[in-house]
Amino acid sequence: MLVSATSIHRRDPLPGVFDLESSKAGLPGLIWSKLMYANGSAYVGNIKYSIFSEPLELFAGLSNIFTSIHSPPTGWRTFYVYANESKPIGLTTPHSGFIPIGAQTTGFKKVKELFLLDRGTGKGPEGRWKACPVPENIEQGTWGIYWDGGKKGLGKECIKVELKVGEIKKC
Repeated sequence: MLVSATSIHRRDPLPGVFDLESSKAGLPGLIWSKLMYANGSAYVGNIKYSIFSEPLELFAGLSNIFTSIHSPPTGWRTFYVYANESKPIGLTTPHSGFIPIGAQTTGFKKVKELFLLDRGTGKGPEGRWKACPVPENIEQGTWGIYWDGGKKGLGKECIKVELKVGEIKKC
């Protein structure tokens, strides 16, 4: 009997509504480790205190979607990464079903509380998340969250992090 690498890992279903929290190791001075949405991507750190940021709360489904408080309730955005490239987390334009060419919106899994991506390579779910510092003149004490799937990888200033799934219970 053949067993695929993906079946070896215990997978829990993603909660209906969830958020993500970054590990803190290697991120000096990080106070706020929950992922925040701003300008079409995800961040951790002091960006929490910026008027244009908000908690990144995702609704699980075939794709994971996000609705910004800065747009109408129907202004959902789809969460994606470029699985074979090293780029920041992306969210589509509100009200748009357009997924950028090469972006992956499915395959995200919860394995032992960690948010992982199964790229369909046979290696099973992976966590290639990194936090890269945002220039201090733009937002002090803030890191952008990236998927590091490219062959060259990200620079040494970017730190490997784990993303932990947290369930959100709404009243």
